[in-house]
Amino acid sequence: MATIMADDIESETGFRPIRGLLNEKGKLRLEGDHLVDGIVPDYEILDQISYKYISSDSYYSYTTRGCIRKCSFCAVPQIEPIFQNYIPLKTQIKQINERYGEKRDLILLDNNILASSNFYQIIDEIKDIGFFKGAKFHGKNRYVDFNQGVDLRLLTKNKLKALSEIAIKPLRIAFDHIQFKYEYIKKIEWASTYNLLNLSNYILYNYFDTPEDFYDRLKINTELNERLGTKIFSFPMKYIPINNKDRKYVGENWNHRYLRGIQCILN
Repeated sequence: MATIMADDIESETGFRPIRGLLNEKGKLRLEGDHLVDGIVPDYEILDQISYKYISSDSYYSYTTRGCIRKCSFCAVPQIEPIFQNYIPLKTQIKQINERYGEKRDLILLDNNILASSNFYQIIDEIKDIGFFKGAKFHGKNRYVDFNQGVDLRLLTKNKLKALSEIAIKPLRIAFDHIQFKYEYIKKIEWASTYNLLNLSNYILYNYFDTPEDFYDRLKINTELNERLGTKIFSFPMKYIPINNKDRKYVGENWNHRYLRGIQCILN
């Protein structure tokens, strides 16, 4: 919000927000302010709340920052405009272990890990720190989650093979546009050949799509599950312009009744 709506905040409050990541000298006018973005998160915050998150026993980390895409529906190009190709994972895990102890699972918040030229090195690091396929922690299965999803257009057979060698569950893939239909089906077929069957699917709607497009994408997932034995969990995501102050936006091919109907189904 501080980056995307900086002008609005300044207009309303008189205070000028600091935009972007805290990885540059001088932004906070404090010694070492360029190191803030790389500081190990305070995991003890999770112990201060009564709700127990499913992912509370997880490492949270990045191996890249930013994205090579400039999708108009996404805030990443504004918040992280420069694609950082590689951030060593082992160093981060070592620091977390020393301060908070070992964690069972690994959640990576990269926006487009497949765009990294160090992708295979990152996969090797994930395996080296104990997240290879079938890995266990105190008798329980370990899982790796690329929480922001992977880029359908950059998925290759070799990259899918590499992903199948780590304890990934689920593999998250976006299916934002119906024009990617045939490419999407092909990539899911490839994934199934590497026994990557637990898949989560981000499906953007209320953008430039139509309700028919949205329905077709959901139907494709159902048919793939029946044909391939995959377990694709469709996760519809309603488009709202990133600078909107409420969630009332209605896409040009949509109306309130359609959107309310989908909300009822989701609920």
